[in-house]
Amino acid sequence: MRVAGRSEVRLDIVDKVTGAARYASDAVVPGMAHAALVRSTVGHGVLRGVDTAVALAAPGVHCVVTMADFPDVDPFYGEWVRDQPFLARDRVRFIGEPVAGVVADTEEHAHAAAALVVPDIEPLPVLGSAVESLAAADLVIHPDRASEDPELPNVCYRSSFEYGDVDAALAEATYVHDATYTFPAVYHYAMEPHAVLATWSSDGLDVISGTQQPFKVRADLARIFNVPLGQVRVRAPYVGGAYGSKGQSKYEPVTAAMARAAGRPVRLVISIGDAFHTVSRHHATIRMRTGIGPDGGIVGRDTVITYDTGAYADKGPRVARKGAYRAAGPYRIPNIRSVGLSVYSNRVPAGAFRGFSTPQVVWAGESAIDEIARHLGVDPLGYRRQHLKRRGEPFLGDDSPLDADLAEGLGVTAEALGWGSSVPTGRGRGLAVGVKDGGGGAARSEAEVRLHPDGSVEVLAATSELGQGAKTVMGQIAAEVLGCQLADVQVRLSDTAVTPFDRGTNASRSTIGVGAAVERAAEGVRRQVCQAAEEVLGISEGLILDGSDIVVGEHRQPLMELVCASRKLPPEEIGAYSATGFSGNPTGSGPLGAAAAFYEVGYSAAEVEVDPETGQVRISRFVSAADVGFAINPAACEGQDEGATVMGIGHTLLEELEFVDGELVNGTLVDYRVPRTTDLPDDFRSILIQNRDGPGPFGSKGAGEGGLLAVAPAIANAIADATGVRIRELPLTPERVWRAIQPVEPQES
Repeated sequence: MRVAGRSEVRLDIVDKVTGAARYASDAVVPGMAHAALVRSTVGHGVLRGVDTAVALAAPGVHCVVTMADFPDVDPFYGEWVRDQPFLARDRVRFIGEPVAGVVADTEEHAHAAAALVVPDIEPLPVLGSAVESLAAADLVIHPDRASEDPELPNVCYRSSFEYGDVDAALAEATYVHDATYTFPAVYHYAMEPHAVLATWSSDGLDVISGTQQPFKVRADLARIFNVPLGQVRVRAPYVGGAYGSKGQSKYEPVTAAMARAAGRPVRLVISIGDAFHTVSRHHATIRMRTGIGPDGGIVGRDTVITYDTGAYADKGPRVARKGAYRAAGPYRIPNIRSVGLSVYSNRVPAGAFRGFSTPQVVWAGESAIDEIARHLGVDPLGYRRQHLKRRGEPFLGDDSPLDADLAEGLGVTAEALGWGSSVPTGRGRGLAVGVKDGGGGAARSEAEVRLHPDGSVEVLAATSELGQGAKTVMGQIAAEVLGCQLADVQVRLSDTAVTPFDRGTNASRSTIGVGAAVERAAEGVRRQVCQAAEEVLGISEGLILDGSDIVVGEHRQPLMELVCASRKLPPEEIGAYSATGFSGNPTGSGPLGAAAAFYEVGYSAAEVEVDPETGQVRISRFVSAADVGFAINPAACEGQDEGATVMGIGHTLLEELEFVDGELVNGTLVDYRVPRTTDLPDDFRSILIQNRDGPGPFGSKGAGEGGLLAVAPAIANAIADATGVRIRELPLTPERVWRAIQPVEPQES
């Protein structure tokens, strides 16, 4: 390996550290106007009308729009259920829902005028949580659509999987562990809030957006405005973080609508406060019953997961489906039943968030396994290793075989923490393993590679550069196949008018999906160059590119000369060698209707110290291990794993969106605590497990979500080891821990 497998300096690093990198929020075009949204301050109500007269007369205002201004469009969008209009139409369903838009000559004028718009909303009772929604038989948040469960009208989607006879297994078990775990709604906090610039012209609609899924957004816009796909262009420049919050459409439809109404380009850049009211991770309640046989084996598991999807479905149905599937866990359990419910409430909509659905069920499953091991009086590590599924066994039913040695990986992680050695007084250790199907199910990716006669290389691929280093990895793949240097490669950013199709940057699929397409495209180009070398030189074995030259054995020749000789044309008449590559995961059999492209596995092990006076938890040591198959850029893989771990520490110890009657009460970065450097482990180690057993280039697997999955249960298990107290509700704040560890006062007789 000349380039792949090396921690190459990222292609975008200089632009990003010098400020030269351009994001959607930096986009400027001539004649551009600015937009602001008017948001509901009512959590649930009938929208009787919107008074825009005063705002229209305000300085600098070009137009003020409501849904009534767009009778000719289909305003609804959504991943699975198209239930969310880009502006409220007849009802408002959460505080922060856009009800009108203002377009003005400056951002200041737009926001000032937005404050003058007066919505007329007749309040309805607020269903402030999924629990309240499930109990409300007569109050329906979406009365115009049928529920997945006739007896529960606010259920957005219901998914279930069942194998074996669960009821019989639990009835015959010698011990049934029955517990309920809760996982908080949390905020993505991408450093760049949502930003969109939309322009209409005779060529159609041109949108610049910080999106993870430009082709999905293009499809939504084409349908909403009844425009051919070929007349909608979506460009995704550098994206300042996403973590799922910028998947599918968010503010692109309303910005395009405002641009059409204003007759000029319109840019919308929302604030961090508005981002809090845009999308979140699903709050979840997980009841898990696990039956244990006389030999300590797991004989059955019955799980019900309730995900609060908020006011609109967003990714909720997929989250419920994936959660029910993944709740089976990575253990050999012959009888499995799991149900996932996506439930509407009058909260901020919940959508995709790094590893969606999985941290919630891993939190429950790995906490339960630890509790069971301690109940049986056995070592939690040994118990896990005894019952984890082996490489080659299906994850669930007739699913794809596992592509990792889970027991070995967990053992490596535990050894790095010093599992089994003495623990200082006041400290405890815990570990956990998280597994999810990777690649996002059925999908197709395309890429194009061009080799120019001067030796420079272009890679056209639609992976969004979210800060994860995808641009560099795509360049490394092409450089490795062609035998050139990374410095010779230019990777173009996502643009639906230029880059070939990809379904989106999610599910840790970029390297194994788009990367595989880049690899195949580069192989196609290499074949063309080798064929030319055979024709002209009679040799091609071991051909590499060295700047603008080709080198074959002892022979060195300018690539330009080879191309001219092969094509029998002068330099001014020749173009690039180019090829397109494809990769795909088609629909088929299996519980999810498509085989898992790979399994993403994350191992976490923690040593913590708990202050009995304050309940403060300090992570003294933490080990995270990621099964990546092959690290094309090891430093980038480690960064992804470390970043995911820090994000996991956030929802484990600190983060929670707090709602009172549907109103978000801590929607600022003053009130909402994300991890700081002082919250990080004193000793933090990331291990990359590389067995070259993945489906991606050079045996790689996807990475970036695995490090998040098992953080919470590993830390909670360590707290239980240190204190003897089990806490089943996240986050593990000092107050919650302190209250849990207080001695129980004896009851008077």
